[in-house]
Order: sequence, then structure tokens, then C-alpha cells
Amino acid sequence: MRFRDPGRHRGMARRRHIGAAESGESAGRWMVPENRFMAWFLNQNYRLLPYLPWKGMIAKSVRKTASAVSLKDY
Repeated sequence: MRFRDPGRHRGMARRRHIGAAESGESAGRWMVPENRFMAWFLNQNYRLLPYLPWKGMIAKSVRKTASAVSLKDY
């Protein structure tokens, strides 16, 4: 398949890549704790999560990040 404007396609792909990289960096801090305190803090948060009133907001933000990438149909 050939693109009509390869430069435009590269620009769109680059913006998606940069956005995904930034999102990954911020999420990575919560996935891999930097020290023992952060590991303890994350474990406490995970234990309390089912009882917190804002658990829906967290799930919504995860879904929003996962569906942020929209690809064009060619």
C-alpha cells in the first residue's frame, strides 16, 4: 500500500509516538517503584482501591489512555 503523502503520514506517526512515550514514562513510575517507601505506598493504594470513591475515575483514565490512539482507515 502506498501513501499519497508520506511526509504527512510520518508527522502523524511521530506525534502518536511522542504522546505514547510521554504516557509510558509517567505510567512507568507507578508500575516500578523507585524506592521502598514508594513500593509500600503503592501496595497500600492497591489494597484500598476497591473501597475508594474515585476508583471509577482511575479506570476511566486508564481506558482513555488506551483508546487515545486512533488510526486512519486506508
